[in-house]
Amino acid sequence: MPLVTAQNHIKGLLDALSVPGPSGIEPLHAFITPPDPYTESAPAAYIWPARGTEARQSLPRNRGGVNGAWKTVKQDIEVYLVWFGSDSDPDADSAFPSIVDAVLNALRTSPDPAIVTDPDSGMTVELCGVGEDMSWQLGPVRSVADERYLRYDALVRVPFSEFIQA
Repeated sequence: MPLVTAQNHIKGLLDALSVPGPSGIEPLHAFITPPDPYTESAPAAYIWPARGTEARQSLPRNRGGVNGAWKTVKQDIEVYLVWFGSDSDPDADSAFPSIVDAVLNALRTSPDPAIVTDPDSGMTVELCGVGEDMSWQLGPVRSVADERYLRYDALVRVPFSEFIQA
């Protein structure tokens, strides 16, 4: 399956995601190509393919444009989360973890399998296991140059599979 299809699917799950928890957090903005500069106060998610493998499960192989037997394609999409919060916010300890929790919940409760269509080729595929085996890592909180805001970062890895005839 084309990488753009996976990116667009994850972006669609996360864009405009409401964040429960501390008040005042705007809905998440999801991007594939990051805006430069990003000047909004809303948390941002940047979605990018990280790694993948493809392996044949059965024979025959595709010969001359006729579909062959089944192959398994395994991909990892990485979601980079960034948010700038006020250093005087009384909810500072829970605000960014609430954003990460909202993203994880949106992924773990997404349709499985997800039936998606590639915008370039028109090929329809099933994405299996989105949100079933995730990992995440939160980076250290850093102060930005003016020292009035804190920068929060996290990385969420989202592996999934698809099965194709090729």
